[in-house]
Amino acid sequence: ATVPLDYDKPQGQTIKLHLAKSAAIDQAHKIGSLFINFGGPGGTAADRFEARGQTYRPGLNQRFDIIAMDPRGVGQSEPSIDCKVNQETTGIYSQPFTTPFNLDVGDLIAKDRRYIRRCIALNDGILAHVSTANVARDMDLLRAGLGARKLNYLGFSYGTFLGATYASLFPNRYRALVLLSGLNDSRTHDVMVQAWSAKNDRLRAVGYAYFEHNQDPLLVPRMLDALATEASETVRPALTRTLAAYSTDVRVREALTGLV
Repeated sequence: ATVPLDYDKPQGQTIKLHLAKSAAIDQAHKIGSLFINFGGPGGTAADRFEARGQTYRPGLNQRFDIIAMDPRGVGQSEPSIDCKVNQETTGIYSQPFTTPFNLDVGDLIAKDRRYIRRCIALNDGILAHVSTANVARDMDLLRAGLGARKLNYLGFSYGTFLGATYASLFPNRYRALVLLSGLNDSRTHDVMVQAWSAKNDRLRAVGYAYFEHNQDPLLVPRMLDALATEASETVRPALTRTLAAYSTDVRVREALTGLV
């Protein structure tokens, strides 16, 4: 599919979006098209969906054409953001991994700045146009191109933010939105950073205990047991609720088909 690069210049330069589609099994009783997004940002959807086809939530595919889109700048959409670096030596996951024991702040910042400058230099034409709002506008253009009066959408994780953005931009153009594992834009990032930082503090404590106090063979296991207990008390209940939502296809299907 072809869409404008810049929605402020709709007749200007265009880009290509890669889509995957699985036609509704029951065409006689088809409700419409259902867009899906598995999360991100920066995550692909089309290739993951192509790998599964009608085996992905067949209950939904019964009466919906399911459509997965690689968002602009991602995956097989063109142009696709590529910083063209050796990820093992230069990228964000390059080795050796930075730890409290080998951290050189100046070297790490310099390395990150080199990486960022290279990404900007090689992708300057698309980077300014890969906002969530523009991805939502892309979905709306595709909806109209399919002849659908209103959008049906299923989003996970970051895909919930995309769905909410669509609803904010086009409040009268969606029929059903199902948002699983939702993100709260104003709070999620700070909460996640705080939780991760707190956990890392404790994990670093385990590391220091291992390297500096390994004369006590029971110290590290005791600390790890404490971390596991804390995870059981805080993470597991939330995870259980999330898995319950994921495992009940019926709830998702009913929400989208209008049975509830």
